[in-house]
Amino acid sequence: MTYYNFIGAVSNIVIAAVGIGMLALPRAVAQSGWGGFAILLPLSSIIAYKTTHMIYKCMSDKFENNRSYDDIGACCIPSFGRIIVLIPILLDILGVCTLLLILAGSGFNKLFNITQLQGTTIFTFIILPFSWIPSLNEIGIISSFGLFALFIIIITIIIISINKDYTNPGITSKWPKDVETLGLSFSDFMNSYTIAPVMPTLFVGIRKTENVRTILITGLLIVTIIFGIVGACGYLGWGSTILEYDNLIDALTSDNGKSIYSIILRYGILVVCFCHFLVMFNPACIITESIIKKLFKNDREKYEELMNLKKKKNYNNLLITNNDYILNNNEDIWNNNEDILN
Repeated sequence: MTYYNFIGAVSNIVIAAVGIGMLALPRAVAQSGWGGFAILLPLSSIIAYKTTHMIYKCMSDKFENNRSYDDIGACCIPSFGRIIVLIPILLDILGVCTLLLILAGSGFNKLFNITQLQGTTIFTFIILPFSWIPSLNEIGIISSFGLFALFIIIITIIIISINKDYTNPGITSKWPKDVETLGLSFSDFMNSYTIAPVMPTLFVGIRKTENVRTILITGLLIVTIIFGIVGACGYLGWGSTILEYDNLIDALTSDNGKSIYSIILRYGILVVCFCHFLVMFNPACIITESIIKKLFKNDREKYEELMNLKKKKNYNNLLITNNDYILNNNEDIWNNNEDILN
């Protein structure tokens, strides 16, 4: 098995967290105010660390046979824990990947003057071959390009926000208007730290000699710094008017993509969407493959037993085993025992 190095593991954590959730951060800051932002952002980071470290504990030491979310669920409730865990995880991953496709389609729409449906279709065909990458170890290499794109995006956001703040500063507030807006803001902050679906897959590939605590702290610290910069710059430049836009990119590219900054942002978001999609989609593929293997496990074992008996020329047991297989599966797979004997 191939293991992740430190940089690859941290890169996957950052790319898993920094995606579409980042675009809603200025809205979250506008709802919470500067005071709420200063409290809720680090609080969300701490909660994300605690929950992911709890997942790691469920996969280490005496629970080292747990290699996925469904294994953890089955360990807690053997009868139906696996199903309880799998359904929300797969739905969560499906929802995030769908939003990434829509966001990428919007980027193609603005850059190349095509419909969003055409842009989404093009992005899907581009990413399809890469979705067959077997593990997050290889995806970690691609994620490094996503980190570079993030760096460019952050620099561009800072430049645009400073220029906007200098020419037409937005109106900001220190505290949220009421408890409801504070709750909505906290929800946006927590949604931005959605890394849980990929963590079991990531933990499986980390060597036991690696310090998982250091990996988690480093990854989440980088994520928190990125979120802090994006949220603060967006709110500083637009103030409460940021709530009039669906997301930060729409506000930053309100010139309809004519400036060089808008073009850089659109291309940068496409690269981030590409990497984020791969990191989120890989665990779903692994879970699906695991389910298929478990569904056909008995068939495979029975087939291997038949082949071993044939190889040993144990014809009597071969006939008994073969007929038993057909009766149990109600399938006419080997109708003619004489063909097997021959």
